[in-house]
Amino acid sequence: MSRDETTLRTAAPEEITGPVPLTPVQRWFFSRVVDGAGASHFNLSLLLETPRLAAAPLAAALALLPRHHDALRLRFRRRPEGWEQWTEGLAAAPPGLLALDLKALPEERMAGAVAAVTAEVQASLDLTRGPVQRAVLFDLGARRSGRLLWAVHHLVLDGVSWRVLLQDLAVAYGGLARGLPVTLPPKTTSFQRWAQLLGAHTASPELAAELPFWRDLPWGAVAPLPRDLPSGANRQSSERSVTRELDREETRALLSEIPQVYPTTTKEILLTAVARAFAAWTASPVLLVDVEMHGRVDLFTGVDLSRTVGWINNFTPVVLDLGPAADPGSAHQSVQEQLRRVPASGRVSLDLLGDLLPPLPAPEVGFNYIGNLDTAEAESGGLRLAPEGSGPQRSPHLLRLHLIELEGAVKDGRLILSCLYSENAHRQSTAERLLAGVVQALRELIAHCQQRGR
Repeated sequence: MSRDETTLRTAAPEEITGPVPLTPVQRWFFSRVVDGAGASHFNLSLLLETPRLAAAPLAAALALLPRHHDALRLRFRRRPEGWEQWTEGLAAAPPGLLALDLKALPEERMAGAVAAVTAEVQASLDLTRGPVQRAVLFDLGARRSGRLLWAVHHLVLDGVSWRVLLQDLAVAYGGLARGLPVTLPPKTTSFQRWAQLLGAHTASPELAAELPFWRDLPWGAVAPLPRDLPSGANRQSSERSVTRELDREETRALLSEIPQVYPTTTKEILLTAVARAFAAWTASPVLLVDVEMHGRVDLFTGVDLSRTVGWINNFTPVVLDLGPAADPGSAHQSVQEQLRRVPASGRVSLDLLGDLLPPLPAPEVGFNYIGNLDTAEAESGGLRLAPEGSGPQRSPHLLRLHLIELEGAVKDGRLILSCLYSENAHRQSTAERLLAGVVQALRELIAHCQQRGR
């Protein structure tokens, strides 16, 4: 079969189009956009180190994905009554792959050329007219691996979606490059259907049963974060970051040894360290933190979100109260118990129950454990994260979602921790001390568990 005759076989051939209710996390995003400025530039992106890929089958593979994943055809517009979204039909032309041949450039200029293009592409998405995703293939010559930039607006995907798309891209490219039919894994519940079910969830008794949990949290004990500087605009243009990491042996202990002593998750371990570090900084045992959750929970019968592309994860506000817990073990137990009491629907229920609750403080701290990037790369058909950055993912005009954001990921066997802050509110030295406190708390927890495991 020729490449032109290659077909996409799907388990759900129906065309999904039309209005889509905004989900709670999408409303949360738009509530933080000031006058719509920069709303189209809030992306997730990857700059991938690739083997030498052929541009034609890669472009065809990228064009197939919006047919299989309806969220890649979402569009948004602002009305006087608020933002709305809809799904375009299959006839909406996907953006073509931009293939750039840079191999004639001197090697010392290649990095600058890639950075200039990535910055331009990151700022080129359009929520209303499209595209909401773009890709660029860089040919850097026969002696160097190529680069693939893939930028997608966050409103249409999340971290789990990336893994689905990378796997599907590898399958589609592999078939197209050999002139074979492309058979992607079966589709799961559409993003449109998920959004509709969330809207109907408002009147459910299950949702009403979660009200006491949110009402009874110790909101009154939450205090504003200390600031080094007078309050300035907390915009993306003011964001800076510092990074620390654990070595491979410490990371192995964190991922493998601690769970043998305490049945726990990496996220629970990290949040224990975060809570202890903030308590040392603020002199308060209570921390309000927006914890990024994957959101793919079993709220509805017959719904499968395992391969659904869309922004399904969410930041769920969690009030962590260490109380008198002083040693690492008791602090971990306390944090773990509090996290496991949070309703599975997380921000979904808090958003839908908002009218029944008093005004609540907005979390100034965000936390996201991205996961093991080594595992993700192993599942992506030979595509690896490139050492260079993928360019500015967010408009400098946007307000930042939190005052301080902490991120963690495992790369090359090491846990890498980042603290993102606004230079209009905090000095670099403060962020460095805070992150050093998180690392120290992790090492104390590792030592505690190793001693108990002997």
